[in-house]
Amino acid sequence: TINIMDKSRLNQHNLNYWQLLRKNTRISTRTIDDLDEHIAFNSREFLSDIKEYVLNREITDADRYAEYLRIVVPRTRVLFDLVKKHLQGSLTLSEIVDYLEPFMVYHRDITYRQYTDMVAFLRERIRDHKRNYALIKTKCDKVRTHNYGVIHLGTSLLYNLLVSGKAHAEDSASLSSDSVLETYGFSKEQYNIGSDTAFHRADAADAEVRMRRSLTQSELLHRMLVSDNARLYMCAVARLNLELLTSFDFGTLLNQQTSKFKQRKAEEEGKNKCANIVIAKQYLADSDELEDDTGINIAFDRKFDRTNYEFLKKYESQQRDMPREEFILFLKEEIKRDLKVPDDRQAGVEAEAMLLGERPVQDGHYAVIEMDNADGTNRYLYYVRKGKAWIRDTNIPTGVTMHDPAFFCNVQEKCFTVDQTCMDYTLAADAVKEGLLAEMNSEFKANVED
Repeated sequence: TINIMDKSRLNQHNLNYWQLLRKNTRISTRTIDDLDEHIAFNSREFLSDIKEYVLNREITDADRYAEYLRIVVPRTRVLFDLVKKHLQGSLTLSEIVDYLEPFMVYHRDITYRQYTDMVAFLRERIRDHKRNYALIKTKCDKVRTHNYGVIHLGTSLLYNLLVSGKAHAEDSASLSSDSVLETYGFSKEQYNIGSDTAFHRADAADAEVRMRRSLTQSELLHRMLVSDNARLYMCAVARLNLELLTSFDFGTLLNQQTSKFKQRKAEEEGKNKCANIVIAKQYLADSDELEDDTGINIAFDRKFDRTNYEFLKKYESQQRDMPREEFILFLKEEIKRDLKVPDDRQAGVEAEAMLLGERPVQDGHYAVIEMDNADGTNRYLYYVRKGKAWIRDTNIPTGVTMHDPAFFCNVQEKCFTVDQTCMDYTLAADAVKEGLLAEMNSEFKANVED
């Protein structure tokens, strides 16, 4: 069918003759020797290939060109017979004429005789359609009415949906699942044969008859949809869910409370006096290196350095093109985003270590000396960095191993380790709550998506 939109689209696609007619294009040539003999077109070969009709040069009649066109161009009636097999789908007279438009045949060119031929063709197509419809309907009816011997034994899920929920238990007098389904004309053996006392008292033959009366979920739902589009059933389900409705926007309230919780947690993080004990160096018991590192700038031992130095290689071009101060700000933002470092100060420490190629030891970092006891056990001496000097910290027991960082936090008064972070009691409680809320939220989203 060619409508105005198709015509506008075709107008944008020009067909060049050199694209259609190539050297390897096969063209059937026929010479016309007699202008009184019409070309016998047949639907099987029509438009199957490119044909060339050449007028014999010996024909010198004055009106030879008009006669040539008369026998080469098929008449409308012949053209309609040739394209009949290509007319498919729902047809109207207008669609038939639209199909003939590429051959320059329009409504104004249709004669009464051609009109009657087209109408007869349409009527024949309608009769074929009715005949095929009746045949297919007979086959579908056999499938629909066939007894497949499938027996649904048990309680319908549609019934279970009504009986589950507090609203049914509290208001069973006014809203009964049995009354809802029985309003649709269902008997108990059709939707809940397991609780039908008559079924349990029946003999084997009667029980089999009753089982065959039970309906599947789709059969129950189909009958409810046919009855009232299942409106009564849906209203009953909606009433059961009334307790889930609130008079306020729960999403807005949740966002407000979440914002308050995060703000309070941020304030508690600023007041947190429990600090992670970070071990930066390890010295040998019989070495003077600990005293030698007094008064100078020193760096972490590689085994204690957790800096991701490979991360900097991704931004070598930016480091080369940007000023140092600007690049440091840029790198801090990338560290916070990709390495999930929320604290701006900690991101700056990471950026400085990456640029230096080593992590400097700062005040508050610890060094450890591992010593052997006479009984084969180990004891550990801990030193804290203050003013470029190592000061022995006697608050940490010598039995605390350096391989358990969480223990360093737990030995501090009123401090706890949560997610490898040392926190006081209040902050730790909020961190646990935040983790539980995140877990509940992710589980809820997973259930909704399923």
